[in-house]
Amino acid sequence: DSELYSRLLLPKKRGYPLWHPTPNDNLPDEHRTTGISIGDVGYLDGNGSFNHIFNVCCPEGHPVNAAGVPNGF
Repeated sequence: DSELYSRLLLPKKRGYPLWHPTPNDNLPDEHRTTGISIGDVGYLDGNGSFNHIFNVCCPEGHPVNAAGVPNGF
């Protein structure tokens, strides 16, 4: 239940409950398979979905970083 999850998570300041926790259909297959992971950099859109940009724990050529990484990564 998302209400219970939010009520328990937010006071601990240990994360942010996503309105739509399922992976975005526009993500690379690799990312949709694994879901949100440690090192993911992205943003929450107006619908409450996490939009993945890149993962700092994976190398530049990794499939999860198919959209590219910042210069000098």
